[in-house]
Amino acid sequence: MLSDRISTLFDLLGCNNSDIARALDCSPSNISRIHSGGRSYKPKDRSVLRLAEGVYIYADKLNMLPSLCGLCRVNGENRETVIPALIAWIFDTDEASLPEIKLSTGHKTTREIIREQNSRSFGERLNDVMELLDMSNMRLARQINVDASHISRFRSGVRSPKPNTEISGLVSAALIKRATEQNRIAELSKLTLVPAELLSDEVECITAFSAWLYDVSGEPDISDIDRLLDCIDSFSPDSKIPLLELSSFVTEQRP
Repeated sequence: MLSDRISTLFDLLGCNNSDIARALDCSPSNISRIHSGGRSYKPKDRSVLRLAEGVYIYADKLNMLPSLCGLCRVNGENRETVIPALIAWIFDTDEASLPEIKLSTGHKTTREIIREQNSRSFGERLNDVMELLDMSNMRLARQINVDASHISRFRSGVRSPKPNTEISGLVSAALIKRATEQNRIAELSKLTLVPAELLSDEVECITAFSAWLYDVSGEPDISDIDRLLDCIDSFSPDSKIPLLELSSFVTEQRP
């Protein structure tokens, strides 16, 4: 039932797991686990709340909140109203009451930050990163073995390299290397909303950074924190797990 409802919701919005994950800046595997219905989730689970938040952000970005509200049969398009109603619809229940969800005042909300980041072009994102890292067109051009005029056109938005090509990979690798050399991974993470642990990972850094720079969905590994939170979500006090025999993990000590 949960999987079918989420599929109906995604069909309505024309989205998939990666689209919602991108809205939340998380791994698509996080959304896929809920969508697949392979585990038992409850309306108040943190993972469910994150899914609903991602759906709301995505619908808001594409001006599809009226369709989402029509599906949930709710009046008003504000976050505090729609998200609880969406969770109630997903679980086909009226008992999905959640703590009041307040938007921060005086600071940008996570939704606003993500919307702002997602609306920026490749040239704007590249320019922001190069300014953060104090990297000139000439320096980056030498790193990837192209003429500096190519970098200038990239930054101005005249041209953009296609994702998942040799030159796009070289650009990402050069910027990550520069950030590492300058010990600015934390600052780069704040700018891109890509977790610092991914930007520091030798295997995943290029994929994770490129997913943001070229606005494509990567498949970064789920973080240890996400794994822990998923375990907490799935915990039930009714679970009866037999304790191990003491002799199975303690070696007898003789006097």
